[in-house]
Amino acid sequence: MNGKYDKILKENLEEIFLPLAKKILRLKFDTAEEIPDDLQYTKELKPDFLKRILHEDSTQNYILHIEFQTKDDKRMHKRMLKYYSMLYDKYDLHIYQIVFYLGRGESKMIRQLNHRQLKFKYKIVELNKIPYKRFLNSNIPEEFILAILADFQNTDKESVISKILTKIESSENGTFYKHKIVTQLDVISSLRDLQLIVQKLTDKIMAFDYDIKKDLRYKQGKKEGKEEGLEKMILALLKDGKYSLEEIAKISGLSLDKILLLKKTLKTN
Repeated sequence: MNGKYDKILKENLEEIFLPLAKKILRLKFDTAEEIPDDLQYTKELKPDFLKRILHEDSTQNYILHIEFQTKDDKRMHKRMLKYYSMLYDKYDLHIYQIVFYLGRGESKMIRQLNHRQLKFKYKIVELNKIPYKRFLNSNIPEEFILAILADFQNTDKESVISKILTKIESSENGTFYKHKIVTQLDVISSLRDLQLIVQKLTDKIMAFDYDIKKDLRYKQGKKEGKEEGLEKMILALLKDGKYSLEEIAKISGLSLDKILLLKKTLKTN
């Protein structure tokens, strides 16, 4: 899967995991526990998302494994079988596997194997077949921006995107957080060739006081892709004093403790 989409979905799935699993997959469980994804025998076999699903009745526990695909992979069934074998060997639990298909049209990926001594299958969830309102009706920004990948049900594209942006703008989140969500929406909208509409309506609907996407310090930090460049940007924003530490932590992806440490360096310089 393309790295830019993969990063966004992995970040957001942590935020929307419980409602997404219960709403779309109709799963019922008590708690979900983090488990390491260190099954990386090869780069190809690093799982996108793993959770141990726990119930009061421990015999009902299982591993939830999720993968994301922006296009069909003719070897997907073989990849999923390898994952299943590795996870079952390590945890000795049933493995529930889902592939979220983010592409267009119907997925043609093989979903099961029927051999003489082996029967195997996994589930594919095609976002383009889910009504967009199921995502848009959420109160979680990381979830409702997925509406742009869903079924518009003959609704005008600009109308759907306008609704998404209006929800982001009317949320109680800070400016930095809104920037993060709009940037993510802009990236994933390219999967439907909707970036131009998103960018046009963003200028009309969003009332940002400070356009971080055009800020040279932000561009420098992202382009360098190094902690040093990112720290320079954060130090500059701390000096501005316009944004809370929590907002800076959210947009930068660094921990609040790291932001506090950087703030202390300002006092010592």
